[in-house]
Amino acid sequence: ENKEDSPAAPATIEGPKKSPPPLPSAGGKAPPPPPPPGKKGAPPPPPPPGKAGAKAHGGDSSAVPASHIQTNKTKALFWQKLAADPTTFEKTVWATGAVSADDPVANADEMAVALSPDELEKLQAIFSKKTTPAQVKDAAANANKEGKIEALDATREKNIGIVLQFIRLPLDTIETAVKCMDRLTLSVDTISGLISISPTPEDLKRAAVHQKIFDENRNTTKLSNPTKFVLMAGSIPRFQQRLQCWYASLVFEEEAAELSERLMMIKSTLECAISSQKFPVILQYILSVGNFLNAGTQYRDAKGFKMSDLPNITATKTSDGKSTMLSYLVSLIENKNPESHQFVQELAPLQKVASSAGDLAKLDLAQLGVELQELRTKTAQCGVLIKALQKEPQTADNNTVIQTLTTFNDIASPALTDLTKRVAELQTSTVIRVGEYYGEDVSKGTVDIQSLIKNLGLFVRDYEAELKSVAERNERKARMASGAATTTSGAPARTPRNGTALPGLNLAATSLNAGGSTNERPMTGRTYGVSDKAFEDLL
Repeated sequence: ENKEDSPAAPATIEGPKKSPPPLPSAGGKAPPPPPPPGKKGAPPPPPPPGKAGAKAHGGDSSAVPASHIQTNKTKALFWQKLAADPTTFEKTVWATGAVSADDPVANADEMAVALSPDELEKLQAIFSKKTTPAQVKDAAANANKEGKIEALDATREKNIGIVLQFIRLPLDTIETAVKCMDRLTLSVDTISGLISISPTPEDLKRAAVHQKIFDENRNTTKLSNPTKFVLMAGSIPRFQQRLQCWYASLVFEEEAAELSERLMMIKSTLECAISSQKFPVILQYILSVGNFLNAGTQYRDAKGFKMSDLPNITATKTSDGKSTMLSYLVSLIENKNPESHQFVQELAPLQKVASSAGDLAKLDLAQLGVELQELRTKTAQCGVLIKALQKEPQTADNNTVIQTLTTFNDIASPALTDLTKRVAELQTSTVIRVGEYYGEDVSKGTVDIQSLIKNLGLFVRDYEAELKSVAERNERKARMASGAATTTSGAPARTPRNGTALPGLNLAATSLNAGGSTNERPMTGRTYGVSDKAFEDLL
């Protein structure tokens, strides 16, 4: 029929023509236009603008009619595209049967399989990506499983929802309590939870789309609880600031008391470090031993040493590697000045602090100063809120908040002044005095008291442990000497169960009692096996 109407098959068609009725097999769509004379099959579509001459094998969509570009997302086929290099492409299976052997790449589009519009629609239908209800998004918000609108992003909806479930109070109750700082309704933990989920500017912007629904009915079931919470919080001026000031006023007494206790602990620990009468004697023994061993070295004739060196000094091994300097010192002082052991009891409070990681951390004066400054800042924010509310229209709720925070400021200000004064005195007096006492550098006006107390505490602990070990060894040796003396003085020798005396026992006991060898004689109150002269020579 087309040939009879237009036997010459013009190159262009002037004006729209009425299409014949669609064939039943075409699914109600018009069949494609006939090819021009001299060509078989559908004509190749023109390349898109800017990509003239693009090749089908290069992954371009020019082989697909422009009217049938994907309207829905489809599953992708993941592959690595071959480079359009004529020198290598002609050897591939993709160049087989190319029209021109001279330029197979340029003629590869002649091999492209043309798909009809019906085939393209079918292809798109069977390989389209399926969308789930969770992926179908409203222009302004998502709908949860219960059909409620969630204006916030998923993470914020979840986090706010968890806190609201923990609080278990209606939103209008929370709103009323926040406005007038009702301490009987909201606990400290509840207020802390509300601060953690205070709306951000992004939250308020997202929820504002549904402000009308919320204003019409605050108990509406159309919105999720987190979304309604954000809208409720947004209706209270300075919502987060109110909560923060309220929380600061409730926990101030506890936080101030904790700082005061830490100051007292630091002061008592430092005073303990410089009040011991026996510890300087112990240090003089260590200094004497060290100067003797350091003779002829650059460390000789020392007047003292830093406490940071104390752990390394006492851990020094003997020549045979079987003992340490600390063990020798304990035995030496046991023989020459046993009363000096009392320094362990004098420094017991210090050792207790040093042995606890938590207590040792509390000695950090810099951190204490930071926490005190934070407390001052929180209190100052309450004053800022008071001034802001005084400029607003006076309401019963605002007047209650102003009165509550003013009362708090009247209590907090003197307490902060006292804490600040005590910290300054501790830093400029006690800390510097302790630093000077132990030869620390105090030119910068501060001392690392944490390290100092830690080193002193470790020495006290190790010394006490070694002192107990020496006492136990002495007791065992005294028992052995006592048993040998009893056997020599005529006591019956120990016999086995068959009644036969053990040969050589009396001889050995007699020899031991007579002090036959230096290493076998009983203890005389000094280090076992070391003569009195050896101690004197060492010192």
